[in-house]
Formats: sequence, C-alpha cells, structure tokens
Amino acid sequence: MQRKKTVRNMEPRYVYMLDNAYYHICPPAGGSIHRKKKSVMQTFLEYVLCEDLNKTTLERADTVLRKFDWSNEEVRQSPLFIPVLIILIL
Repeated sequence: MQRKKTVRNMEPRYVYMLDNAYYHICPPAGGSIHRKKKSVMQTFLEYVLCEDLNKTTLERADTVLRKFDWSNEEVRQSPLFIPVLIILIL
C-alpha cells in the first residue's frame, strides 16, 4: 500500500486514510508518548496564567493567585511556580 501511495497521485485525504490504516495495523516501534498527570491545582494555575489572564481580568487573576496556598508542595511542583512568584512580586 505504501508503494501504491507513492506511485499514484492521490488526494491528500486518501493518503491520510492510508497512513492511518497502516499505522493502526503496524504501529511504529517508538511507542506512544507518556505524559505526566497534572493535579487539579496545577491545571487551574495554568488556566489562570495562560488562558484567562489579559488586561481586563488582571485584578481578578491577581487575587486568585494571591489566595493560592504557596506553601503546598503540590503547587510548588508546578513548572509555572517561579514565573508566578515574579509576577506577584512585581
């Protein structure tokens, strides 16, 4: 099927369908990507900083960030911990 795909000039949707069928039957040797599970606190912190923060919601985001329990290890393990501290200091 891979040779047929390269020999014939097919529409991109058919090429995509062939690739999906091929990799469904013969998955690549690398395996799937394992992602680390994030806690609810880390997910909410990322939402406030990355999606909800803009000029109109700055004060609300500031109060939410100041209400976090920053001594909690779950919050400190977040990759956004240092940038949040910098934001709160400024």
